[in-house]
Amino acid sequence: MATTSGNDAWIENWLSVDRFSTYLEAAGGSRKRALDLYEWNAKLSAAFLHDLSHLEVGLRNACDRQLAAAIRPGDTHWTDPNTLLALFGFWTYLLSDSHEKTIWVPYLHKAFPLGTDRNQLNDSLASLRAFRNRVAHHENILKGSEGERRRIVYLVRLLSTDALEHLQSNSDVATILAKRP
Repeated sequence: MATTSGNDAWIENWLSVDRFSTYLEAAGGSRKRALDLYEWNAKLSAAFLHDLSHLEVGLRNACDRQLAAAIRPGDTHWTDPNTLLALFGFWTYLLSDSHEKTIWVPYLHKAFPLGTDRNQLNDSLASLRAFRNRVAHHENILKGSEGERRRIVYLVRLLSTDALEHLQSNSDVATILAKRP
């Protein structure tokens, strides 16, 4: 765990007063525990990026398989590399309300188990998109992380139970969550 010395002013200089104050508040004013929480948060964020990357790749490929199969021979619009975006937001927005009739109903519903609720799927992806952005921008994820872990599990399970088994055997998120200082 983190250590602090008698001269730990470097912490606020390094992290900023505002950022460190979040951890100080969560640690009840203990500077050592606040720094421990910051380190724990950084490790948890790195572990979540691993899991989110697996979800993102699986989601992208599941959507791509369905949309590529819908392209007429000779038409390269969907498969043209210039039109593909590998951003998580792009793939998750394909499941939004505005695409329900044009993309979900004819194509993307086939990427998920029969009866999958698109609204629940969209809500889960929207939450994870916001969470991913917080993680990627090094914000604190002291609250709500267990719920986001469960969302990842839910979504990966919808895409592939084999992939879920692999993810769970390679994820450190649950272990790190259990070691919160």
